[in-house]
Amino acid sequence: MIKVILFDVSGTLIDPESSERAHKLIISKILETYDESIISEVFEKFNTKVSEIFNKMSSEGSYLEYYRICYRALKDVLGSRMRLDEKEYKRMYIETLSDVEMLFPGVKEALKYLKERGYTLGVITDGDRDYTETLLERKGIKHFFDVIVSAEDVRKYKPSKEPFLKALKVLDINPEQALYIGDNPVKDKRGPELLGIRAYIVENGVTKDKIIKILGEEHE
Repeated sequence: MIKVILFDVSGTLIDPESSERAHKLIISKILETYDESIISEVFEKFNTKVSEIFNKMSSEGSYLEYYRICYRALKDVLGSRMRLDEKEYKRMYIETLSDVEMLFPGVKEALKYLKERGYTLGVITDGDRDYTETLLERKGIKHFFDVIVSAEDVRKYKPSKEPFLKALKVLDINPEQALYIGDNPVKDKRGPELLGIRAYIVENGVTKDKIIKILGEEHE
């Protein structure tokens, strides 16, 4: 019997298009420009660099906080134009992303629906803890969650099974009692399924209707 439903954040609860807008705003603030062509060019290079660093670390099994990955990527792209140190960047990163990023439509309704039916809810994310807690609080959904596990807590990014294992231990449940909902068919499937947690992939965010469909499949 399913007692716990765990969620990914970016691409599942949070619209990634709003994340792109947030990172572009950071670039705009640092460069002190509103020129869309300059901002877009820098963002594309930044995004590519972030992927390169992240993929390299994943292949090596190493870990670095996500804001630090972003800082290194942006510093590499901007060179001498990068006028913030790491501490200043982290402050701007958390403040800007948690303000600009937006929930997918229907997320609050879906979480409320589950809570009213007695499910325990949690978050498992590659995001850093400070950022994740600030984001969920500002979006008005933190109170729905009984556990928040960030990659920072276990020093491992998904698809490692470690974040999922920590959530199970904190909630003191068996894998068969939980299911996980994410948007990435690789990162959000392999880790939970290694532990026997059923994983579901959704596109364009979680909604009440999608939740009802998933729970219906569980009871078939």
